[in-house]
Parts: sequence; C-alpha cells; structure tokens
Amino acid sequence: MRAEPCLHELCRVATNVTEQSDVMKDEQYYIEQGKHYWQQQDIPNCFACYDAAIRLNPQSEARQLKQMVEQILNFYHKDRYNP
Repeated sequence: MRAEPCLHELCRVATNVTEQSDVMKDEQYYIEQGKHYWQQQDIPNCFACYDAAIRLNPQSEARQLKQMVEQILNFYHKDRYNP
C-alpha cells in the first residue's frame, strides 16, 4: 500500500521537473533572442525578450543583461559632448 503514494509522488515530481525544464528552455530562448536583437541594435525587441525571460524566471541572467544594456544606453560622457 505504501508503494502507490510513493509512485504517485514520483510522477508528480517528474511532471514538475519537466515543466520547469520547459520554462528554462523558453527562458533561454528569450535570452538568446534578446542577445540577437542587441547585436542588430533593435533595442525595443531586446528589452521585450529580456522582460519575457525575467517574467519566466525572476532570477534569470536576463536581469543582468537588461541592466547592462540600460547602463550602456544611459552612459553619458560629458567631455565628448561639450565643446
């Protein structure tokens, strides 16, 4: 009788692992798409992909990539623009 709950639990855990790996695949897809858009200088789509990856996994590396892009875009070199 104890074998059934254990088997049921294993099936539930296996399903959760499969669902998590699918999310990770989607997250990685959005990260790669964001990198591609960044190389193409398509900033709005780059941010959209990084945001999608962050929604899937808040601890995603996309958070750091998005911060990096924001820092690059916000960079202002006062000596370069002042006469």
